Amino acid sequence: MTPDDLDAKLLFAVDPVYKAFGDKLQPGITDRLGVRMPTVRALVKEILKENPLGYLEAVFERDRPFVSQEALMVATIVAGNLKHVPDDVYCTNIDRLLPHMTGWATCDLMGSTVKRFRVNPSRYLPYLASKLASDNPWSVRTAEVWLLEHYRTEEGALMALAALDNPNARALTLAASGDYYLSMTLAWCLSMLATVNPEAVYVQMEAWRKAGRLDDETCLRTVRKIRESLQFTRDAKDAVKRRFE
Repeated sequence: MTPDDLDAKLLFAVDPVYKAFGDKLQPGITDRLGVRMPTVRALVKEILKENPLGYLEAVFERDRPFVSQEALMVATIVAGNLKHVPDDVYCTNIDRLLPHMTGWATCDLMGSTVKRFRVNPSRYLPYLASKLASDNPWSVRTAEVWLLEHYRTEEGALMALAALDNPNARALTLAASGDYYLSMTLAWCLSMLATVNPEAVYVQMEAWRKAGRLDDETCLRTVRKIRESLQFTRDAKDAVKRRFE
């Protein structure tokens, strides 16, 4: 399948009702066609069976790599599922995709798709840390989703907190900037890390608040996410509320 073939198949699969629903969830995104994810994933399977690396190369040879959000989603899932390729090739394809992430949906998809990070989290931490220090806020958001998706173990949470605490990391600064999505992403990240290592997360949050690095709104959103989660007991939820509110 060529990128042009994919574009044609996506246009054929447009669902106006689904588009209208999704557009309300992604204000400001103008290139979304309205193709349901099962169709997107079915197209990904076709490409993975054929020549995924060749497909990605063909995408980036075009003057305009992606004519729709769904085309970007296809390439993102393909890149995340590349097998038997060296790390430099794997990460290079991610690097080429990140500048095209301009909304929460594509960031979250990239965050969850790159499963190679989960196999050996310490090995990929320097790469992930470089994205936390990016000038592109959407790259920072993607890196935070990588942390909450692939570092959700007791040891992984410690690595994730260290990466967020790095002076070059921009997650805390961006969360405090007033951007709802960037604040909520950090809150989501911290709440998920707390499911596996709560005390480490809470101690780090307290240290950040004392240093003036964690803003009150993001802190409260983190507490709210924890209290809404089914992964914490009622006693744990009450305790975290008392601790931070």
